Amino acid sequence: MIKLINLLKEIQNGSKKAIIMAGAAGVGKGTFITNVKNKYPQAKILNPDDFYIPKLKEKGVSLDLKNVFKSSPESISKAAQAMGSARGDYEKEIQSSLDNPILIFDITSNSYGPIVKLKTRLEESGYEVMMVYLYAPLATVLKRNDSRYLNTKGEDRSIQPTAVLDTWKGVTENFDNYKQLFGDNFIASTTDDSSVTSESFEELKKKYIEPYTPSSKTIDLPKEVEDDFNEKIKSLGLLNPYEIRKLKQKALEFYTKNKNFMPLSNKKPFGFKENLNSIKKQFEKDKEEKKEFLKLLEPNNPIIKNIIDNSKTKDEVLNKTNEFLKK
Repeated sequence: MIKLINLLKEIQNGSKKAIIMAGAAGVGKGTFITNVKNKYPQAKILNPDDFYIPKLKEKGVSLDLKNVFKSSPESISKAAQAMGSARGDYEKEIQSSLDNPILIFDITSNSYGPIVKLKTRLEESGYEVMMVYLYAPLATVLKRNDSRYLNTKGEDRSIQPTAVLDTWKGVTENFDNYKQLFGDNFIASTTDDSSVTSESFEELKKKYIEPYTPSSKTIDLPKEVEDDFNEKIKSLGLLNPYEIRKLKQKALEFYTKNKNFMPLSNKKPFGFKENLNSIKKQFEKDKEEKKEFLKLLEPNNPIIKNIIDNSKTKDEVLNKTNEFLKK
């Protein structure tokens, strides 16, 4: 009897399907999901924005986040609070939806680790899991994000351009990882016929990023902290403006927290020398990451070429999705 019950559970669980979307912000995931939802109205869409956007509105924060993050520190704080609250509600919604026969996760999947965990969790809950991967050039997703708030008359959010960069980079670099992870239950498509970014990164930066980049504010230290700071950095050698600014931030944080001057050298918490060493290492790391990122924008980049070569038409993606959900 117990074996029969377990067999019936396996049969029932085997009919449950989950689709995890992958694609940068602005790639067109919503359009694909609408097409699937029209054919499978019983599908449950799980999108963190369905919880984040209402909470932003509750707190009076504009959905034009690219401008909010440029000029409104108070709204930035409220947006962070909204995000924290939304994550908790989104997690509860996932947990309460695990009996639904079809789940569609409308997420970017820009980070590999969390997707592995999500796939495992779904499989342990009896779901067969598929990934639909959508790609568009960086210029395309930046342009779509830039106009999204206005095009939707303020009903959808435009995020910070740097967040668009991060999601695009993460999803692009993880193509092969996802292809291997999902095996036969993986399919990719491009959502822009141009496939590659024709504009240089400097052009994209000037058009879509710099207009929404907050201006660097002067860090004003209390006079006694300023005097101590100026005296101690004399022993650190020649410093560039970036290093000085970062050290000022650290000195102010240390003074605010400890009501004392940051020491020249200290292992925990860091003193001037240790912080400077950390700043230099982070600068070199950021420089290398930027170099690797710029390679993605080069003509005939092997990662991009691999994505395009392995992409199917929109109809082929919809057909495979339909076959997956029906079997």
